[in-house]
Amino acid sequence: SATAHNTYRIREQELASFTDRVHEMSLSMDLLVQPFIKEVQSQGEWSLMFFGDAYSHAVLKKPRDGDFRSQQDFGGRAELVTPPPDLIRQAHGVLNAVSEPLLYARVDGVEINGRFHLIELELIEPTLFFAQDHMSPVRFANRLSELMQSD
Repeated sequence: SATAHNTYRIREQELASFTDRVHEMSLSMDLLVQPFIKEVQSQGEWSLMFFGDAYSHAVLKKPRDGDFRSQQDFGGRAELVTPPPDLIRQAHGVLNAVSEPLLYARVDGVEINGRFHLIELELIEPTLFFAQDHMSPVRFANRLSELMQSD
């Protein structure tokens, strides 16, 4: 959900008491239920930006203490980081599932035992963390220019 809107962490013992809320929400929106990934809370969530097929930059998003949401609206922070090369390679591998040429992609996931686990592949996401890497807008503009020249 955008900016963790209507995002809840529900423990199994709380599920019965949350059934009415889930039903109410399902009447007005689609719902996604997924397992809680503790690594988001303990290690953070990676966001790797690719412009076209080329890696640009990455941030590690971490929730504030005591929360599980990494969005800044809830006190989370996003720090510019340099991921290990193998993590970049694994995130880049996700892009192979997309058959169309891309202007950009944001590959979000967590690292568990050295392996990248995809949480979200953002292909229409407006947040590419340009503020964290001041040269990233230049790389993005270069990719856009390349695409315009190839048409």
